[in-house]
Amino acid sequence: MLLFSDGLNALFDITNAYVLPIIGLNLLIFSVFVWFVSVRYLSNKLLVNIISGMDAMWVKGILVVTSLSSD
Repeated sequence: MLLFSDGLNALFDITNAYVLPIIGLNLLIFSVFVWFVSVRYLSNKLLVNIISGMDAMWVKGILVVTSLSSD
């Protein structure tokens, strides 16, 4: 999403040029956090629960956004 945002914006007819790069940056940060926890602190249940909660919030957010879209 960071590298190909122009093509994706055209493909999905997104007029705001900042949406996909921001989403891509957040996903990149999240993936680095998941990798870091999996390598160093996999036994830390709090961090694993935080990752699970963040993932659940992402899914719920996508469901809300897609249900509110007007097409």
